[in-house]
Amino acid sequence: MNEYANFVSDCGIVKIITLCGSEERTSLFEGEVWPDPAHCQKLSDVIRWVHREISGPIQFIPCDAFDLDRESLQTLLRSGGGVPLDSEFKSATVTR
Repeated sequence: MNEYANFVSDCGIVKIITLCGSEERTSLFEGEVWPDPAHCQKLSDVIRWVHREISGPIQFIPCDAFDLDRESLQTLLRSGGGVPLDSEFKSATVTR
């Protein structure tokens, strides 16, 4: 996610939190990094936990969103948010 930091900031996002999975992966990332809590057993648990911890809008960006660029993120944010997908997929799932 480090390569996204500059253009994400350019899009007006002021806080970037990397969800890293297990505690052992924390050192692999820069900035604010949150490991999954012990009670979270699957992605949906992590998403619910994040929504309880953060007030306001949240934009999840998967670490494998390799095609995401400034223009794509701006379009995504203007649309009200969602999950960025590779070009082979035609729609995004809104996560608010």
